Amino acid sequence: YAVEVEELKGDRQVLIDIYNANPGNNLGWDLDDDDIANWEGITVENGRVVKLFIGTSINILPPSIGDLPQLRSLNFDLTNLTTLPTEVGKLQRLESLNLGWNQFTEIPEEIGQLISLKELYLEYNPELQEIPASLGNLINLKTLPAYETGQEVMPSWIANLENLEYLDFSNNTIEVMPSWVGSLKKLDTLYLGDNKIKALPPEIGNLTALKELRLSENELKDLPQEFGNLTSLTSLYLGENLFTEIPLAITKLNTLTDLSLYSNKIATLPQDFFNLENLDYLDLSYNALTDLPEEVGQLSKLQVLVLNDNALPFIPDEIGDLTALKKL
Repeated sequence: YAVEVEELKGDRQVLIDIYNANPGNNLGWDLDDDDIANWEGITVENGRVVKLFIGTSINILPPSIGDLPQLRSLNFDLTNLTTLPTEVGKLQRLESLNLGWNQFTEIPEEIGQLISLKELYLEYNPELQEIPASLGNLINLKTLPAYETGQEVMPSWIANLENLEYLDFSNNTIEVMPSWVGSLKKLDTLYLGDNKIKALPPEIGNLTALKELRLSENELKDLPQEFGNLTSLTSLYLGENLFTEIPLAITKLNTLTDLSLYSNKIATLPQDFFNLENLDYLDLSYNALTDLPEEVGQLSKLQVLVLNDNALPFIPDEIGDLTALKKL
């Protein structure tokens, strides 16, 4: 019992260090309360701090943050932090690190030592730009959102993250999707919208676990035939690209339930397109369609069909066969 009290005292001192390093803070911690479990954003188990959430403005994180050996979750939300002390690399039990929506201009390469990490949130740090390659050591990482982080290329170290399931690099200025993306065999969600990607590598067809792919607001004109190998894909978002016709590979994806192709330059729909019998959401608005084939009536599961801002002179009677349709 005496040991537990002593350890708790150590954890409490780390929190006091954070408090004292940020005069005038709004942490909401009562330093006169000996029970730190009562302090806002602190979760204690067996006398040790296991979760730390700071959702208010702080400017400095002291080096003693590394002296919370049982910490599993560390979350900074809307702080003014621009960097982290290298001692954060000592948090060997850390499973979730949230640095999103802050002011980070750099993160230490020591984060690559956090081998238990499963979730690393980097999103909306527009000045971050350089992400250390040491993060490629985080082989247990499953979730990596890094949208709006000033990235011009997808960092090659991501190829090492063999357990990655969720990857978001949208809202950057990436021009090339690298071929190594095909090595992320467990990836089920990939967001790369609002970039400058002009083409996809054939290797994307290796992502057979992929369920959701967002590529809206890029510069795509076609898709490789290997794209048709994405046999788990249910949601595909390709709005605001440069397609003039439906890529043939899309017609092979009969697992699709959600398909968005708004704001392209698509003029016709091929017969094979109507083989996508599992579609329940289809957005073809803001295209150049002049004809809606009667085969549209084959899409029997369709609940939402968006066709506004085309050049359709009429809608075929077969639209009445879409008995599941809720919105047209």
